[in-house]
Amino acid sequence: MLKKRKRSLPLLIVNVVVTVLCCGLFSASLFAANYVSIDIPGATDVHPVAVNRKAQVAGFFYRNGFMESFLRQSDGTVEILHSPEGSNSFMFDMNEAGEIVGGYPPGNPVHAFLRSPDGKISKIDPPGTTFATAVSINADGAAVGTSSVGFYIRARNGRYTTFSAGWPCGINDSGIVAGNTRDDLGYLRAPDGAVTLFDPALPGFVLAPNCIDNRGDVVGWYQGADGNTRSFIRRIDGSVMLIDVPGMPSTMVESINAHGIAIGTYWDRTVRNSFLYKPDGSFRLLTTPFGDESMAFGLAGRHYLVGSYYLPADQTRHGYLRIR
Repeated sequence: MLKKRKRSLPLLIVNVVVTVLCCGLFSASLFAANYVSIDIPGATDVHPVAVNRKAQVAGFFYRNGFMESFLRQSDGTVEILHSPEGSNSFMFDMNEAGEIVGGYPPGNPVHAFLRSPDGKISKIDPPGTTFATAVSINADGAAVGTSSVGFYIRARNGRYTTFSAGWPCGINDSGIVAGNTRDDLGYLRAPDGAVTLFDPALPGFVLAPNCIDNRGDVVGWYQGADGNTRSFIRRIDGSVMLIDVPGMPSTMVESINAHGIAIGTYWDRTVRNSFLYKPDGSFRLLTTPFGDESMAFGLAGRHYLVGSYYLPADQTRHGYLRIR
């Protein structure tokens, strides 16, 4: 029987007005947003990492010292995702249809899984592999991941294609895969297998989770000369732009969506909070009405964003869904 938490944050929907700065590169307007707090009984450190335009939210949490994954429907009901063998799982991505990919168990050996919209969870290891995990899935149901037989793409019909370019971080709806090579370069792999390598000339750069949009732009972060984390976006034409929240020492981008809108977390030397970066170069700084230190991980369209926040009362992180 699950232990009850001493303090449980109920699901709340709070209408708030978020004030953004009106100078420099910050968006100069007020905009209304609804925030929904996401909590799971007995859980600590709830981290929603993916959302779609149906307002389905997927993520992971810790309970009794173990990592587990969840899917929250738009009506607030929550399903805990277990592997085909009944073990805990960790999810990485979800598409618009509600298909979810990840791995299980949180240990060795790891197997890749796919959860279908009908609730069926299946192992999707490439043939002959001893371990695998899936890190991204696009609108066509093509999943990309890593395994002992190589990096792979699994089509919706179950056909596998292996490749050796490097660790993937995302696949867009055109089937372009982005990732990092073993030689610390970035790459784009086209559906025909052609690989384009790139180096944004930024020290120690790493591409972010959910790193590629439908135009082929990619986002990531690197270490600045002052030792702080900085972020960037590389356009499909090869140009590189920095994504630094003005006046903040650290900026870490986490995701970019099909519209080229990026989200992430910044640090102001005291606390962390979330930001939204628009294609026109402007920023919106985001805070939740529930607690401190918000972090943003996933977004869908122009209206849904998910992440987590810290609640000092119970010293744990809770999830949130932002709707506008």
